[in-house]
Amino acid sequence: MEPDQSQTAPANVDVTVHSGAMLEGGAKDLRAAWSWFLQRAGYGDIVIICATCTNEYNPYVVSIHEVDSVQTLKITKRIASSDPFVVNSVASADGIF
Repeated sequence: MEPDQSQTAPANVDVTVHSGAMLEGGAKDLRAAWSWFLQRAGYGDIVIICATCTNEYNPYVVSIHEVDSVQTLKITKRIASSDPFVVNSVASADGIF
């Protein structure tokens, strides 16, 4: 991933989060699973990490419930995982998919 330098990390909003793991993907998205995931994440900052997707999950997430922010990080090279923008986005996320 080569981050767009015009991107900025979303402003952090303090939300109440609860631990959990959503095991989903590969074929069909389950709205009930995503609703549960977003609730556990306090409807806060959601980060989606993938190697081959586009930002197709962004509108899907907000169609389920309003969240503070949602962003997709398409990471295709290992070195991109150390990029400061990526590190900061993941570190400040309330939910990671």
